[in-house]
Amino acid sequence: MTEINLMPPVLVEKKKGQWRNVIIGIAVSAIILLFALWYAGIVMGVKQKEAKLEEITTRIAELQPYLAEIRRLEAEITEMKKRVDVIVQLDKGRFVWAHILDEMTICLPSGLWLSGFRNTAGTDLDLEGSAFDNFSIANFMNNLMNSTSFTNITLGRIESMVINEYPIKIFSIKCNFRG
Repeated sequence: MTEINLMPPVLVEKKKGQWRNVIIGIAVSAIILLFALWYAGIVMGVKQKEAKLEEITTRIAELQPYLAEIRRLEAEITEMKKRVDVIVQLDKGRFVWAHILDEMTICLPSGLWLSGFRNTAGTDLDLEGSAFDNFSIANFMNNLMNSTSFTNITLGRIESMVINEYPIKIFSIKCNFRG
C-alpha cells in the first residue's frame, strides 16, 4: 500500500529533528547518570576507607600501652643480654691465670725462682726472678721457648748480686702467653 504524506516538508524536517533532540537528551542524561553513579561510588569508597581508618586508629590507641610494655621488655632483655655477656666473658677468663701459672711452673728449672710476674698488656708478660747461675736462666728460657704456651721470649737484663754471701743472678724476661 502506498503511503501519502500530506505534511509540509518543513514540518517533516522539524519532526525528524525532534527525535534527534530526544535521543541526544536521553544520551546526555545517561552520561550524567553514569558520572553521578561513578561519583557516588567514589564517595562511598572514601567513606568506607575513612571508617576503616578510624577503626584502625582506635585499635592503635588501644594497643599503645601494650607497645610501651613491649618496648620496656625489649630494653630489659637487651640489658640482661649485656649482663650475661659480661658473665660469660668473666667465666671464660676465670682460669686463664691459673693456666699461665701452671705452664710457668712446668718451665721453672731447679735453682731459679720468680719474684715478679706482671701482665703489661693483653698477652704480654714481664717476668722477674733470681737464679744461682746463668745456666738456670738459660734453661728457663729454653723451657719457655719449647712450651706451646709462650712466644716471643726475650731476655731483658741479668745482674749479679750477693745475698747472705751467696752469688745470685737477678734477671728479667719478656714474653707473650698464647692462651
